[in-house]
This record gives sequence, structure tokens and C-alpha cells, in this order.
Amino acid sequence: MVDGKETLPLAQADTYVAAVAMDKDGKAVGVVIDTAQVKIKFDAKGVVTNREDELKTKQELKEAYNMKSASGISKEWFEQANALAKWMVGKTADQISKLAVDEKGYPTDKDVVASVTVNVTEYLAVVAEAFTVAK
Repeated sequence: MVDGKETLPLAQADTYVAAVAMDKDGKAVGVVIDTAQVKIKFDAKGVVTNREDELKTKQELKEAYNMKSASGISKEWFEQANALAKWMVGKTADQISKLAVDEKGYPTDKDVVASVTVNVTEYLAVVAEAFTVAK
């Protein structure tokens, strides 16, 4: 119970994905970033109640993810992810990995922070992995 109300179990798994296309010099010419945030709901007996729900990634949800009001820059998650991906274009994996972030993983680079307020730690990691796989 929370605040006198019965709460039901909830499980969540976040899967971070990225795809990178690069040129002969190892610079990104295209980057796609996405997250599948899967929430599994249960009833009081522990039975899954949303098994038939259509699962969508944050890119697929677009405005329905509903982050705009909480972002501080009035941008949805997909807009921020796309801005981060755009910033990565023209850079090598090494240059991308050096993006300045604070101790919590939020960007501090003035060019990035104007359009990205989400934690970027996992996205930097999956983009680095995508570079490795693409070689």
C-alpha cells in the first residue's frame, strides 16, 4: 500500500538500441537511437494483465511518451534522441565518447544541452557498441 491505496506489482525492462552508419574515415554519417521501455503489469494474484498490449519504442510513441512538460526545454524524448543523434553525425566513436556529462550522466556540453536534457550514459554506450559492430 502507498498512501492508503493498494498498489499492484509492476516490472519494467529498458532496452537501449542504436544503429550507426559510418564513412571510410570512421565518422558517423547516420545515427539512430531508441529505447524499448517495456512495462509489465500484474493483478493482485500476480497474473500479467497487459500481455496483449502493443509494445512500442520511445521513437514509435513520439508525443504519446509525454515527456515534453517534464523536459525543461519543451521537447519530447524522440526529439531529444534525434538531436543527440544529429550531434553525433560527422564524429568518430572516440569523439562521441568524449561528450561532456555530469556525474549523473546528463550532458553538459553547451551545444548538446540546448536540445538534450535526458541522461545519455546508456546511449553513448550503445552507440559505441554500434560503431564496433559496424566496422
